[in-house]
Amino acid sequence: MIARRMPVACSFLRRASALLLAISMSTAALPSETSTTPAKRPAASKARAPRVIEWMELLPENERRNAPGTGAVEHGYLGEDAPAATQQGSALVNPALNNTFVKVPGFIVPLTLRQEKVVTEFLLVPYFGACIHSPPPPPNQIVYVKLDKPTAIKSIWEPYWITGTLTTATMNSRTASTAYTLSGIRIEPYK
Repeated sequence: MIARRMPVACSFLRRASALLLAISMSTAALPSETSTTPAKRPAASKARAPRVIEWMELLPENERRNAPGTGAVEHGYLGEDAPAATQQGSALVNPALNNTFVKVPGFIVPLTLRQEKVVTEFLLVPYFGACIHSPPPPPNQIVYVKLDKPTAIKSIWEPYWITGTLTTATMNSRTASTAYTLSGIRIEPYK
């Protein structure tokens, strides 16, 4: 039933797209060669919508085909004096995401706390439990976030949406290395 409707839907979409293109071209104000007034540009939108990305998009194309799932995280807690788990994996990035305004979900691993539950910089990780007592995700699956202003969070045990400008800049900390940096402007609970 669906297969029979697909060609009709595709044909309709092609005709509708062609019609919209023709209308926009015919109504567009073309500057006249004799006109002395400059063409007006449309006002830029003050609030642009971020591109919502998933963690797989951070991987370069050749790594997405063979990406393992996160699976269960084993916490073999050996105490605070135990050595940190060794980070492994790729630091290769998806260059198309450099300087992109994004919204990405994840868990917060604080690097600094100004007061109780107020963060200014942290690592954003794709799953709960990505910490030094279990192997951290690969660098291209961790995002270093630097907030433009200190922000209170409810808990580090809950996921959040982080919005800001993503760059392919690396950062190294005691906890892990990252292949991405995000200049964060907003944190909101993941729903």
